[in-house]
Amino acid sequence: MAQDILIIINCDRSASNRIQMFCDPSILDGNPGEGEGSYELGVKVPVSTELRWRATPLQTTDPNDSGVYHVIIEQFHLWDNAGNYLVEWGTSNGGGDAPFYKPPGNLTSDAQAAIGVEGIDRPFVQCLTQLTSRDETLGPKIAYNFTVAIYKNGTKVEDLSWDPYVTVFRP
Repeated sequence: MAQDILIIINCDRSASNRIQMFCDPSILDGNPGEGEGSYELGVKVPVSTELRWRATPLQTTDPNDSGVYHVIIEQFHLWDNAGNYLVEWGTSNGGGDAPFYKPPGNLTSDAQAAIGVEGIDRPFVQCLTQLTSRDETLGPKIAYNFTVAIYKNGTKVEDLSWDPYVTVFRP
């Protein structure tokens, strides 16, 4: 079983809330402020679940900024005993088919855009959840930390980091 978590990074440095995380509502776990779209998303997932985090950029709204942004999870850190619950960390380029405009250009009213499909990479970081032998049905609420690198026109311009939560349980 796998659960995906989407991380949207606002690349506009003047934005007050630059990180938003989203997941399947069935795994939300937390206090208000730790729900969908929050900075510190709390999730509750069964043991032996593969968690996948994918980061995507929100381009800036500054008309003077002509840059193209990309973001990628660069590093993780496990707080306290989180390493007992989140194991087998890895990265994947997660290739798949995606639609695109072929060719891009002008579009007129009521005309359908020409669409092509090609394989692209959709990188993500993943881990596997487990419980320790002392946990009967529920592990503690644990914090982990991600550092996301922000690239503008292919050059790294900034790092952002934060620490959301995971709770692992035995169904």
